[in-house]
Parts: sequence; C-alpha cells; structure tokens
Amino acid sequence: MPCVWLCRVHALEEQLKDQETRAEEHLQEEERRQRDLLTRVEREKSSEIEILSFRAQQLEEENYELKTTATRLRSHSDKLDEERQRMTYKLEDTSLRLKDEMNLYKKMMDKMRQNRLEFQKEREATQEVSPTLPISCVCVSMWLYIVCVWLCVCGGLCVCG
Repeated sequence: MPCVWLCRVHALEEQLKDQETRAEEHLQEEERRQRDLLTRVEREKSSEIEILSFRAQQLEEENYELKTTATRLRSHSDKLDEERQRMTYKLEDTSLRLKDEMNLYKKMMDKMRQNRLEFQKEREATQEVSPTLPISCVCVSMWLYIVCVWLCVCGGLCVCG
C-alpha cells in the first residue's frame, strides 16, 4: 500500500504544482490585463485632460472677448445716451425758440392788422379832407406804417407816436 499512497501523494503533488503554475499564469495574465487597462484609462484620462484644457483655454479667450465687447458696447451706449441727451436739450431749446418766434409772429400780425385798420381809417379821413391828395402821399404814409410796425415788433422802438 505504501506504493499506492506514494503514487497518490506524487500525483497530488503534481496536481498541486500544475494548479500553482496555472494560478501563477492566471495571476500574471490578470496583472497584464490590469496593466493594459490602467494604461488605456490613463491614456484616455490624459486625452480628456488635454481636450478639457483646450476647451478651458477657448472659453477663457471667449470670455475675454465678451468682456472686451461688453466694455466697448457699454462705452458706445454711454456715448449714445450723451448724444440723445444733447439732442433732447437742443430739441427743447429749438421748441422754446419756435414758440417765441410764433408769439412774435402773432404779435407782428396783430400789430400789422391794427396798423392796416388805422391806415385805412387815416386814408378814408384823408380822402374826406382832401380828395385831390395825390396817391404818392398815401403810399408814403403806408410805408411809414409798415416800417413803424417792424420797428415796434422787432426792437420795441415806435416812431409813430
């Protein structure tokens, strides 16, 4: 029996060695796969970091351009606001001057109507007093009234009494 047991022990030892060898080979294969996987993951990570770094740089450049554009647009907007304000003041000033000119025009027209009526009354009175008075005297009188109206309205000087 000792031979059977001895053969059995040798067979079991041989089997154990085979299992150890296979386990060692399997372990080495697993380590190689893990190293390959780790290398691939590191390559992918490195590639992704490079892509993200490039994208971050692009975003920083875009941000700088947007800030520059915003500053330029803000400055342009301020200039336009100033111009609008100047134009508003000019418009208000022009409106006031137009209103003054319209009032002056109305005064002139009223004064001209009044002078025309006075001239008409004077002419009728002159015709009644002296129907033979030459027309040239009437024309001179009319021109004097027109000049008087102009002086009264424009400068406040009245020479007609």
